[in-house]
Amino acid sequence: MSEGSGRYAGEADAVGASMETSWSQLREHGCALARERLFEHYCGYAGRLAMQAYRARKEAGEFEDVRQWAYVGLLEAIDRFEPGRGVDFATFATARIRGSISNGLRRSSELHEQLSLQARLRRERLQSLRAGTADGPALQVISDVATGLGVGRLLEGTGLYVGDIHAACPRPT
Repeated sequence: MSEGSGRYAGEADAVGASMETSWSQLREHGCALARERLFEHYCGYAGRLAMQAYRARKEAGEFEDVRQWAYVGLLEAIDRFEPGRGVDFATFATARIRGSISNGLRRSSELHEQLSLQARLRRERLQSLRAGTADGPALQVISDVATGLGVGRLLEGTGLYVGDIHAACPRPT
């Protein structure tokens, strides 16, 4: 064993002990600083999973979004992990991180579809208003109807406007 590899092995042992301490502090005391240390330790791993997902899917959108979804999954995994069960954290976290990325991509795709549908509907409505109707341009027809309703409402009760003249007359019995 070379001197350099021994040094790294010693550092790995120290990091491992530090992570065990962080897990213990998080579980026993709910220590936010321990949670932050765990996140910082594993965020590189979450970033690598994000990059894999980003490269694997053409519709993944922006890499920053994918990485954020990976970080959300990492935090959820940190909160749910039980160190005493004998499962490696990276193994446990991988499924949660990938699931979070998948959920984010699905929500993003659904949002994109909804926004596209809304834009298409607006274009079609505008086009139909420009095309007009049998009575003339649709905007003019709508304007005439609105004006008539407004004038009718203003004249209601003044005697200048007669709504249904048959309603005011008694019907023969």
